[in-house]
Amino acid sequence: MSVGDPPHQSNLLPQVTHDTLTDEQHNSLDKQIMKTFKHAKQMNSEPDLDSLLFNITAGDKRLKTLGQDDAAKLLAEEPSIENLLRKAWKESSFKQVRQLAILKKPDEPEVLIHDGLFYGLNSVDEVVESAWHDNYVGENHKLLLDNINAIQGGGQPYSNQIAIVQSSGTGKSRMVHEQAKIVFTIPFNLRESIEDKGLAFPPPDEDVRAYLVGAAVSNGSHVLKAKYLKFFASLFTKVNGELDAARVSIRSKSAEELAKLWANRLQNIRTNLYRAAIVDATKTTEILPDIQKQHDKLLAERRSQSGNSSNPDDTHGYLMEFAAAKSAKTALEKLIMNLESIDPKSQGIKVIVYFDEAHSLTKETPRTGDGKTLYDYLCSCLNEFLGLPMFAIFLSTNSSLAQFAAPPAFAKSARIREGAAVTHAPITETPFDCYPDFKVKPGELTVKDISEIKFMAKFGRPLFWTFLRGAGVKVDKFTERALELARAKLICYNNIDNIDANIADMPRAALMAVLDVQYSLDFEPRREKVQMQEAGLVESHMRVAYSIPSHREYLRSGYPSEPLIAEAAAEQLWTWRGKNPFVAVEKLTDILDTGLLDRGELGELTGRQILLDAYHRAVEEEQKKPPTADTTKVKPPNFSSGCHLITFIKMLFTDGYAQDILDCTPDLNKGGKFKDAFKDAIICFTHFGKMADNTGVTSAATWVAFIRHMAIMCRNGQDSVDCIIPVLLQGNAKVCEHVITAVFVQFKRRVTAGSTTELLL
Repeated sequence: MSVGDPPHQSNLLPQVTHDTLTDEQHNSLDKQIMKTFKHAKQMNSEPDLDSLLFNITAGDKRLKTLGQDDAAKLLAEEPSIENLLRKAWKESSFKQVRQLAILKKPDEPEVLIHDGLFYGLNSVDEVVESAWHDNYVGENHKLLLDNINAIQGGGQPYSNQIAIVQSSGTGKSRMVHEQAKIVFTIPFNLRESIEDKGLAFPPPDEDVRAYLVGAAVSNGSHVLKAKYLKFFASLFTKVNGELDAARVSIRSKSAEELAKLWANRLQNIRTNLYRAAIVDATKTTEILPDIQKQHDKLLAERRSQSGNSSNPDDTHGYLMEFAAAKSAKTALEKLIMNLESIDPKSQGIKVIVYFDEAHSLTKETPRTGDGKTLYDYLCSCLNEFLGLPMFAIFLSTNSSLAQFAAPPAFAKSARIREGAAVTHAPITETPFDCYPDFKVKPGELTVKDISEIKFMAKFGRPLFWTFLRGAGVKVDKFTERALELARAKLICYNNIDNIDANIADMPRAALMAVLDVQYSLDFEPRREKVQMQEAGLVESHMRVAYSIPSHREYLRSGYPSEPLIAEAAAEQLWTWRGKNPFVAVEKLTDILDTGLLDRGELGELTGRQILLDAYHRAVEEEQKKPPTADTTKVKPPNFSSGCHLITFIKMLFTDGYAQDILDCTPDLNKGGKFKDAFKDAIICFTHFGKMADNTGVTSAATWVAFIRHMAIMCRNGQDSVDCIIPVLLQGNAKVCEHVITAVFVQFKRRVTAGSTTELLL
């Protein structure tokens, strides 16, 4: 190009001479791209071009996969690609983008789409990563930030940190990750490597975790806190240096634009940045003269008060902590000033620091003699930044959950124990039933449709539908893996079909989780043992935390209606029944003997167990397969596919009573026998959902319950009906309110009245 030539952006970059994909294969990939960005299409808007380019390269394994930061850099260097992307977006065809030679991997062999190399389809790990990078659905991240700003805006707070307490798969990590695109964020993932079983993403910050946990061997609390504060001082200084280095590119950016640029930048430098901060934190802290003066004065006062016996090591530790705190606070103030200089108009919190999988810090009790955990010390260090627009978030799932929401009486802080200060209530609200544009319309779906894994995954927590969406065009390859994932997470055990496993060796919590999902157990809420058990189910067995009362002595929790998890529980129970047909009754009896269950609801629980057991046997009967010598290849029935009402009745009653029911005729008018009138009727329930009011007895609620494979439990103390089981009158009909009726069930311990003693089971 000469001086008079037009700018480079007018020239189209070279394209490959030979395209190994057919038009049909390009169209298949195009559809997946448009599906990923369908919200932008519906809003008639243009998606972020760097995100669009990232998805295009991630979907074609012939191309170099560009991170969003790399994509943004390439677009800045080659404006012609930006024009090509806009044209491709308007035409919904990205063939020309894929044909750009600059995107092709060097010496890449010819690859066909059926090789399964597109959209991360080689392994579950790739599907999980693909799901993580997919577009975020909903605005929970914005709601979270609004709540944090409201907390900090309500006067001088006692604490600048909060815990998000919720079970696995509910979107905690993705929510704070997405929040990092609207507020400047420094993220940490402290997951232990032994917990990473191939389904965890993003990867942990192992160096940071090793540094924080390694501080447990510190000689005294002051030394430990000094180590943490020195790390924060070094970290904030390094981050500030990164901003200074990029000042030209971030000039005049809004706070939200800066947050997004920083999030993209951090993807490439995260490990090295944190490692450098740790290296600097291990160096000796320079003691400023004024701090040394305060130290000498403090030491003299202590010696005079204690007869010259004050421990110099203790005051030296205090000096180290004081100096590190001063350094950390100064570094954070400089970082905040830097952020404010870029966008002076921004309000609220300027910096978020979050610790994902933070429970590892609650396991370690350092050698300080005060009973505090590393988590307690970290919180104390973060409180050094009170008064600054900085906030910390702790996320946890797997263990020591109660440490993040301890009752005031057991708090490590004296001010909290005495009621002089109040910590922020833990957050339990996470996305649920949030599948995008999920509108189930009457008269569109059959029983076969609603029994598919892809359909059931759309209900409940986002883990399963995002996993399947991450599989892209090869979703069918991973549907069974989604169900296996649900089973593994429910029992917190990977080898779900281990035929050699002894049920007696299975943890009680795993058995209880399966039975709770199936039968909706009523726990005795006033017992401390129950409270600990429920917390354990939330931590490791997918029970959902609904709320934490102000006294924080326990969680209010339960298993909401999630059809895929209910199917997983049914299949797991089927596996165990193959070894012990009476496992459900025996384990329920065992749990009852421990005093965990509410005896007042025992009759209703027994009734639900009888109903679901009959349903399971009916499904097994209708899906019976020829016996095979290789028992390892026998697949469980699909319990969500339903069974005929006639078969259910035969399994529920003895032969004589069942035949009486099937042969009965209407009392009020002439008609055929029951078995003829309902010969095509289908029932389909894998779990129970509790009704809060009388809306549950309407036909509208009943057809919705049928869609979710749910029987309805009436409220405690209901006189006439205890349970409602939806029935589809015609098995081949499209499900809607007009073809739904119900079986109304009443549970009685005996036909005639008797004393309380006589009625006890």
